[in-house]
Amino acid sequence: MEVGYKVFPRGKRYAYIMMNGKPVFLRNIVFIHNEENPSQIVIVHEWGMSDQRWEPPKGQFEWDELGATRKGVIMPYRQILGAMRRGILRETKEEAKIMPSELINLTPLNTGYSQDWPESNVPNAMFMYQFWRATITPATMLEAQKRTKELVDNKDWRHLLPPDVLEKDDIRWWSPNMPNAYKHIRGGFSQKMTALYFELLDKLRK
Repeated sequence: MEVGYKVFPRGKRYAYIMMNGKPVFLRNIVFIHNEENPSQIVIVHEWGMSDQRWEPPKGQFEWDELGATRKGVIMPYRQILGAMRRGILRETKEEAKIMPSELINLTPLNTGYSQDWPESNVPNAMFMYQFWRATITPATMLEAQKRTKELVDNKDWRHLLPPDVLEKDDIRWWSPNMPNAYKHIRGGFSQKMTALYFELLDKLRK
């Protein structure tokens, strides 16, 4: 697949692949289950926002992680997926404060979500999320909560740390079986992807 990137306002170089003549920007989302209660997954809260701004860890895939030498290079999707794994490990560490060594059985799924992306100002652009699944122990959740609270409580750190580390200010378990569960999940495609994932799980159980 032909790969490339676009530089966005914050200086980030987001990677895309060409599919059917369209640039498709790659993104990741990971559904991290509770080892002791698999119906629960990790969700993180957007810093300073309302209680309706929780979502699974996710983010855009960066060109630097791809390992390509220049735009227009052809790469096999297996190699791209391997690079995207590095991307979701970074996102999980940044957003959820879960270390790569704490994730159990991180696995890509044959499922994704895509839609047009006119806001990118790239002609015919789309974005596509790769779905991942993993597990952590309750002890890891407690550690992640501790790390997040430490960051939030130390206001002086905000001047020293990159914005990517400061996107989320809380982390907890969530289950679609909770009362009014989806009321807490960020609207738009975060909510769509979360519902799609659990629909997929239900189908696999039948």
